[in-house]
Amino acid sequence: MTLLTRRKTLQIGGVAFASGIAGCSTFGQQSSPPLRLGGIDVHNFDPRPHSVHVAFFDDGKSVYRASKDVPADHESSPGFASFENYPTRPDEDALRVWIDDQPKSDRKRFDFGERNASCLGLLITIGNEIGTDPGSVTIWHSTSENECEGMTETTEG
Repeated sequence: MTLLTRRKTLQIGGVAFASGIAGCSTFGQQSSPPLRLGGIDVHNFDPRPHSVHVAFFDDGKSVYRASKDVPADHESSPGFASFENYPTRPDEDALRVWIDDQPKSDRKRFDFGERNASCLGLLITIGNEIGTDPGSVTIWHSTSENECEGMTETTEG
């Protein structure tokens, strides 16, 4: 039977340790899966109809723009619209949202790069359910995987 010397034991231990961490260059940091955007819906709680505009920007360049006419709030439910054919892999893009002829300084911004999620769903609201803030725009987001079920992916608008 061969006795292991201290040097041989350290060599074997070093090889085992190096083998155990091979390929792990981030040491505990996991890369997140690419972000998917499952939907962009609009609820209008304002008693007036509005045109809602969205624009995706990548490095300051507009890559998608669309508008939807959203009916006014009714007694039973808010006005509703849903955007289609938008980029579903927004990466580090930013989204700008505004209604009607709202000035650029009042447009809302949503930065996709600031979200730590694999799936997002967006809800744009105009006004609020109790009617105290007509004409205001808010962007809500959900990180539920349900938002991305059955989606068709596009990279450009």
